[in-house]
Amino acid sequence: MEIKLLCGSRNFLIDKSVKNFQIDDFVISTDRDILFKLFGETEFISKAGLNSIPILEKYPYFVSIGEADHYLSNTDILTEDRLSEKKLELLQFFIFCLWFIRDNSANSDHLYTYVLEKKLVFSRTRTIVFSNSNGEYVDTQFSINDINTAKDICYRLFELRTTEIKKEKEDEVKDYNKIKTGDFNYILYSSQNRIDRAILFLTLARSNSYLPLKISFYIAIYEALFTTENTEVSHKVTERATFFLGGDFETKLKNFKIIKTAYNIRSKFVHGQQLDKKKIKTKEDLICLSNQIDTLTRDLLNKIIKTDSNIFLLDDEKLNEWFNQLILK
Repeated sequence: MEIKLLCGSRNFLIDKSVKNFQIDDFVISTDRDILFKLFGETEFISKAGLNSIPILEKYPYFVSIGEADHYLSNTDILTEDRLSEKKLELLQFFIFCLWFIRDNSANSDHLYTYVLEKKLVFSRTRTIVFSNSNGEYVDTQFSINDINTAKDICYRLFELRTTEIKKEKEDEVKDYNKIKTGDFNYILYSSQNRIDRAILFLTLARSNSYLPLKISFYIAIYEALFTTENTEVSHKVTERATFFLGGDFETKLKNFKIIKTAYNIRSKFVHGQQLDKKKIKTKEDLICLSNQIDTLTRDLLNKIIKTDSNIFLLDDEKLNEWFNQLILK
């Protein structure tokens, strides 16, 4: 039994260098002839809807075709509905990892699972929509080097992950019209390591376009990575992050001020207070700060993921000692 998978994208562009790129079972394409050759059947379009076509024509799409035995052999993927959920989750995470290359608002769109023999079309979309650091949704173009790097980071984060999911057994009766609870709701938070938690907060930051909230979640990333004690948290986190990022005196001072100002925004916002009018006078000031903390966080997480992940997998006591040596050396 053949299954076809098709997933669109939004605000995601690729240049001419991107050819024959594969992620998991999917290849990426902008070829409209192939799109309509594979999915132009009346059966598919009538179920997916005519409104699905324009977005698939405008942006690159991901496509995969194979036998059901291949897709449904995983012990965690036993139904076509579950297949749709997990494949879309993977593609969204890959697109999410494009952030490690540059600021963007690229997103996955609907994923369609077309089961030809059963004449079924499942449509699934993610509730998370990423905005850029301005809180806006604009197109961003990527090269083959960009998306290969994003793919490497994606798989590296999978390797580092310790997140456990404890999900209740689903009912035997399949109701495809029922709103189902996703795996995210069953994450055991305490099973996550520091890097897992940082990525969780990065997801929340990027999926919020309201800048005070976005900046607040950026600060949560720093706290997840640099907190080892419950005292003087904001000062220690700011100081440790500044020294870890490194640079000359001017660079360290600039980074210290960026993190400290973002911390102030977070504190005022979550306590329901007005923002500091001396530092944030206009929305443009807020956008500037969001851009700065976004860039700084990208540098920080790239450094951790690519070279220093072992440090941030230490327990609190050992990590605290490592930070002390970093600052006092």
